[in-house]
Amino acid sequence: YREEEALLSLVPHDAAGTEKATHDLPDVIKLRWESGGRVELPPFPSDPHERAATAELLVTALGRQLEYQKEARSTCSAVVMAGEDQVGASAVRRASMVMAMQEREGVILTRALQQVAEGG
Repeated sequence: YREEEALLSLVPHDAAGTEKATHDLPDVIKLRWESGGRVELPPFPSDPHERAATAELLVTALGRQLEYQKEARSTCSAVVMAGEDQVGASAVRRASMVMAMQEREGVILTRALQQVAEGG
Protein backbone atom coordinates (compact mmCIF):
# COMPACT_ATOMS: atom_id res chain seq x y z
CA TYR A 1 0.00 0.00 0.00
CA ARG A 2 1.64 3.18 -1.21
CA GLU A 3 0.77 6.87 -1.11
CA GLU A 4 -0.22 7.02 -4.77
CA GLU A 5 -2.99 4.45 -4.44
CA ALA A 6 -6.27 4.10 -2.58
CA LEU A 7 -8.17 0.97 -1.61
CA LEU A 8 -11.84 0.90 -2.57
CA SER A 9 -14.24 -1.66 -1.09
CA LEU A 10 -16.98 -2.72 -3.48
CA VAL A 11 -18.81 -4.77 -0.85
CA PRO A 12 -22.15 -3.11 -0.09
CA HIS A 13 -22.75 -2.05 3.51
CA ASP A 14 -26.42 -1.26 3.24
CA ALA A 15 -29.06 -2.79 5.51
CA ALA A 16 -30.50 -4.99 2.76
CA GLY A 17 -27.08 -6.53 2.14
CA THR A 18 -27.65 -6.49 -1.60
CA GLU A 19 -25.10 -8.33 -3.66
CA LYS A 20 -22.74 -6.59 -6.02
CA ALA A 21 -24.27 -5.92 -9.39
CA THR A 22 -21.27 -7.33 -11.22
CA HIS A 23 -19.67 -10.50 -9.92
CA ASP A 24 -16.51 -10.29 -12.00
CA LEU A 25 -15.10 -7.45 -9.89
CA PRO A 26 -13.13 -8.20 -6.72
CA ASP A 27 -14.44 -7.13 -3.31
CA VAL A 28 -11.62 -4.59 -2.97
CA ILE A 29 -9.79 -2.81 -5.77
CA LYS A 30 -6.66 -0.69 -5.70
CA LEU A 31 -7.00 2.64 -7.45
CA ARG A 32 -3.61 3.76 -8.74
CA TRP A 33 -2.43 6.84 -10.56
CA GLU A 34 -1.66 6.32 -14.25
CA SER A 35 0.29 8.65 -16.46
CA GLY A 36 -1.49 11.82 -17.48
CA GLY A 37 -3.19 12.33 -14.12
CA ARG A 38 -5.72 9.53 -14.59
CA VAL A 39 -6.65 6.77 -12.18
CA GLU A 40 -6.45 3.13 -13.23
CA LEU A 41 -10.02 1.79 -13.04
CA PRO A 42 -11.24 -1.76 -13.61
CA PRO A 43 -12.21 -2.33 -17.25
CA PHE A 44 -15.82 -1.50 -18.07
CA PRO A 45 -17.85 -4.31 -19.70
CA SER A 46 -18.98 -3.78 -23.29
CA ASP A 47 -22.59 -4.82 -22.55
CA PRO A 48 -24.55 -1.59 -21.86
CA HIS A 49 -26.48 -3.03 -18.88
CA GLU A 50 -23.35 -4.48 -17.26
CA ARG A 51 -21.51 -1.24 -18.02
CA ALA A 52 -24.24 0.78 -16.27
CA ALA A 53 -24.25 -1.63 -13.31
CA THR A 54 -20.45 -1.37 -13.00
CA ALA A 55 -20.59 2.43 -13.14
CA GLU A 56 -23.34 2.51 -10.50
CA LEU A 57 -21.35 0.16 -8.25
CA LEU A 58 -18.22 2.31 -8.55
CA VAL A 59 -20.08 5.58 -7.97
CA THR A 60 -21.77 4.16 -4.86
CA ALA A 61 -18.51 2.78 -3.48
CA LEU A 62 -16.56 5.97 -4.26
CA GLY A 63 -19.24 8.14 -2.68
CA ARG A 64 -19.30 5.97 0.44
CA GLN A 65 -15.50 6.04 0.73
CA LEU A 66 -15.36 9.82 0.31
CA GLU A 67 -18.01 10.18 3.05
CA TYR A 68 -15.95 7.95 5.39
CA GLN A 69 -12.90 10.07 4.67
CA LYS A 70 -14.77 13.26 5.45
CA GLU A 71 -15.77 11.81 8.83
CA ALA A 72 -12.22 10.60 9.53
CA ARG A 73 -10.74 14.01 8.69
CA SER A 74 -13.29 15.72 10.92
CA THR A 75 -12.50 13.41 13.84
CA CYS A 76 -8.74 13.76 13.37
CA SER A 77 -9.11 17.52 13.09
CA ALA A 78 -10.87 17.55 16.47
CA VAL A 79 -7.95 15.60 17.99
CA VAL A 80 -5.42 18.04 16.53
CA MET A 81 -7.48 21.02 17.73
CA ALA A 82 -7.70 19.53 21.24
CA GLY A 83 -3.93 19.79 21.33
CA GLU A 84 -1.07 17.96 22.96
CA ASP A 85 -2.00 19.10 26.48
CA GLN A 86 -5.36 17.34 26.29
CA VAL A 87 -4.68 14.25 24.18
CA GLY A 88 -0.90 13.93 24.08
CA ALA A 89 1.72 14.52 21.40
CA SER A 90 1.46 10.99 20.01
CA ALA A 91 -2.28 11.27 19.32
CA VAL A 92 -1.84 14.65 17.67
CA ARG A 93 0.96 13.32 15.42
CA ARG A 94 -1.08 10.24 14.50
CA ALA A 95 -4.17 12.32 13.72
CA SER A 96 -2.09 14.64 11.52
CA MET A 97 -0.67 11.66 9.62
CA VAL A 98 -4.14 10.18 9.10
CA MET A 99 -5.45 13.52 7.83
CA ALA A 100 -2.60 13.78 5.31
CA MET A 101 -3.19 10.21 4.09
CA GLN A 102 -6.95 10.80 3.81
CA GLU A 103 -6.26 13.96 1.81
CA ARG A 104 -4.07 12.10 -0.71
CA GLU A 105 -6.56 9.26 -1.04
CA GLY A 106 -9.41 11.74 -1.42
CA VAL A 107 -7.73 13.24 -4.48
CA ILE A 108 -7.48 9.77 -6.08
CA LEU A 109 -11.08 8.85 -5.20
CA THR A 110 -12.44 12.17 -6.50
CA ARG A 111 -10.54 11.78 -9.79
CA ALA A 112 -11.83 8.21 -10.15
CA LEU A 113 -15.39 9.46 -9.62
CA GLN A 114 -14.88 12.08 -12.35
CA GLN A 115 -13.59 9.41 -14.72
CA VAL A 116 -16.61 7.15 -14.08
CA ALA A 117 -18.84 10.15 -14.85
CA GLU A 118 -16.89 10.60 -18.10
CA GLY A 119 -17.55 6.98 -19.06
CA GLY A 120 -14.55 5.15 -17.60
